[in-house]
Amino acid sequence: AGKLTVKGTSKDIVVPIAQRTVRLLDVITVGTTDSDTVEFVRETTHTDAAAETAYGTGLSESAYGYTKDSTTVKRRGHWIPATEGALMDAGQLETILRNSLQRGLARRTEEQAYGGTGSGEQWVGLTDSSRTGVQTLAPGSDPMHDVFHKALTKIRVANLDGTNDPNAFVIDPRDFEELVLETDDDGNYIHGGGAVEPRSIWGVAPVVTTLATQGEALFGDFTQ
Repeated sequence: AGKLTVKGTSKDIVVPIAQRTVRLLDVITVGTTDSDTVEFVRETTHTDAAAETAYGTGLSESAYGYTKDSTTVKRRGHWIPATEGALMDAGQLETILRNSLQRGLARRTEEQAYGGTGSGEQWVGLTDSSRTGVQTLAPGSDPMHDVFHKALTKIRVANLDGTNDPNAFVIDPRDFEELVLETDDDGNYIHGGGAVEPRSIWGVAPVVTTLATQGEALFGDFTQ
């Protein structure tokens, strides 16, 4: 490529192509490792036998089952060619490229976290069919707010003790719009309308992203 020249004051103006904002990673616990394999323990059974017991009588035995599991670290990255001359001609270019590369990597990471299939070098994403313990709920004809609370209730009942209450839900922007624009019988917006979008529905934070399938919402405790 030839020499990159920038005229006038336009060197400080960059109009990028619009890209999806990364939001899901904000609610997921992220850690680091210094190994190419991560080993962890998965709880398989959990039965509490705590009970009132008279002195002199043995306590009831609980049953907690664990299994050792592991996963390999996946390599993910990309690059862009740029000559030293181009970077010297436009000092801002390196910053632009670095930011673009980092954001592109974050978007791919988010895609894998949500919908990775587990094949090849892909992650097993949150929506992969191989995951167990997933609860499903058909919305029927109920208003969306009712459906969402019923989804929370189903998760809480499945968990019994509520130790894994959802901390967020993933939803398509079009579905979220339908949710926030719901009105009561008098035509008043349930969430007030015209001020700010609600930061939670039934106390659970929305993650609004086009990664989600329209017509579906994914509730979960993403800190686990």
